[in-house]
Amino acid sequence: MAFNFYYDEIFHDAKITISDDHVNIFRDSSKDLFNDSYIGLFWGERASEYGHNKKLIESFEDKYRNIFSIV
Repeated sequence: MAFNFYYDEIFHDAKITISDDHVNIFRDSSKDLFNDSYIGLFWGERASEYGHNKKLIESFEDKYRNIFSIV
C-alpha cells in the first residue's frame, strides 16, 4: 500500500533582521506582520485516496479563500 505525505508552513519569516535596535520578529506593532511563530501542517493519505482528498481540499480552499486572504 502506497502513501503520500505533505508538509507546509505559513506565517513564518525565515529572514531575521535588526534595524533601529529592533529584531524584526519581536516588534510589538500591529502594522508589522513579522512573527517568530508559524503554523505547520502535516498530511498523510493513502495514494489511492488522492483524487477524493484533492477535491475536498479544493472545496475547502474555495470556501475560505476570502476569509483568510489565501492568494
